[in-house]
Amino acid sequence: MVKRLSLDNISKFYALVAAEYTVYSPSQKGGLVSLEPKKYFDRYSLFKFQTIMPPKKVLLENVYDLESNPKEQKLAFFGIHLCDVKAIATMDRIFAKDPFYRAKRDDSLIVATGCQPTESCFCHVFGANKHQGFDLFIQEEHDGMFTVFAKSAKGVELLQKSKGKILMSASYQPIGQNQNEIDLSELTDAVENRRLFEQHWQGIANNCFGCGACTAVCPLCFCFDTIDRTDPEGGNCHRSRTDDACFFANFSKISNHDFRPENVDRLYNWYHHKFVRGPKENGDFLCVGCGRCITACPANLNIIRILSAIDNVFDRATN
Repeated sequence: MVKRLSLDNISKFYALVAAEYTVYSPSQKGGLVSLEPKKYFDRYSLFKFQTIMPPKKVLLENVYDLESNPKEQKLAFFGIHLCDVKAIATMDRIFAKDPFYRAKRDDSLIVATGCQPTESCFCHVFGANKHQGFDLFIQEEHDGMFTVFAKSAKGVELLQKSKGKILMSASYQPIGQNQNEIDLSELTDAVENRRLFEQHWQGIANNCFGCGACTAVCPLCFCFDTIDRTDPEGGNCHRSRTDDACFFANFSKISNHDFRPENVDRLYNWYHHKFVRGPKENGDFLCVGCGRCITACPANLNIIRILSAIDNVFDRATN
């Protein structure tokens, strides 16, 4: 089903969604636009640029009480972009058996919107600009009206309740893309060949602070730590799961051994997980080209230039 809605009807449609779901939508907070719970529609709900944090902020809550039963929730993401939609689809496969993730995701709703790519975006490289994976998609037209596409039974049911003209045919506008290109056909082999690029990785690590800012904002970084705490009075043990980052020095330490003692080891592991283990274990790269890591990096490291350089060196070495 496809309908043509005015801005006023989009606002009423948001209210329909909010009546059934806890809605997370782009919101202004502290001068920044972040993904926050919001009951009412405003101009940030259709924000064309990225939110600071991706939907994983909601789906992978910072701390889980592993001894409690997960509570089912009806969540809706309203106004997220196609790169984040693909990231959610990838996480669905990775966390398919995680009861805490499923409790939030199984009955959730995704309302995606168009976006305005920046110089840091390269979503088209990973096919993360395709119109798929959502329940509904809101497309702003040049005349100020909106075309709303429903792609699931839940989406159709909600759209039927909204006031607007039903369209017999409509087409998606392509998401704009810049000139950033990376050859994915050889990327896994290139990243896996660490010896060929040892000086390259060391040079990047020399400029990397190891702060983990990239992992915090990445929609497909999900490292965690499991912590046991004992109540001294009651003697009960409490187990929880909390966010962590493979960039942190303590992450790879077990007992008295450190598997990745140097910053270059931890940096390489991050790339190896995303571009080697990710596609081998999950069938897809653990990157959607959103460019958040570029924006967040205090050392101005640029994943596009890093991957492009590896591609070029690998081509020269193998041809």
